Amino acid sequence: MEVMKKYYENNSLKSIFYMNDALHFHNDDGPAIVEYYEDGTLSSEYWYINGKKHNNNGPAEIWYSSDGSVQKKVWYINGYEQRENHPTCIWYFSSGIVRAEYWRYHGNMHRIDGPAEITYNEKGQITYISYSIDGVQINMHSKSILNMKNNINNNKININQYRNLRKLKIILLLINISPVINKDLKEKVLERIANLETLQTLMN
Repeated sequence: MEVMKKYYENNSLKSIFYMNDALHFHNDDGPAIVEYYEDGTLSSEYWYINGKKHNNNGPAEIWYSSDGSVQKKVWYINGYEQRENHPTCIWYFSSGIVRAEYWRYHGNMHRIDGPAEITYNEKGQITYISYSIDGVQINMHSKSILNMKNNINNNKININQYRNLRKLKIILLLINISPVINKDLKEKVLERIANLETLQTLMN
């Protein structure tokens, strides 16, 4: 393993880089990049495996404020911002209270069981939410979405007529955020999505 260091003009440590033999950022035992403020306070940490941001045991990116409090955490797997069933990026107020949460999959804003973006005030109260599927923000007040929601609530939606994966994922989102979840319809949508994804894979 190669270790490189950079310094500020006053000779205080600025950053440490850990690299493998191919000179890719890499560290099996901790962050591969560690950065400091000029006064020596920890500024940020980044976990890499073979040049890709990755951490199986927590966030792969952590930013700190100059007072030492955590400012931001981001989760990565094999270079992609993603995380199972939890936000991939969390911002914090200096008090430690969550400021914002973002759900991403392969770098795109995406969540099928709730809002993909939530912001809070310093009292922890929600100030903003938005929904996204595969990087496209969903306007929950549009006519098409309201009609779709109405058809779902009245069990008048024909899943087999949909061949567009994103629309099916929107339907799944609307089912998941409904006050009463239609489990049978949800199973049909999940099966339809799986079949179309398999078909797309075979065609590619």
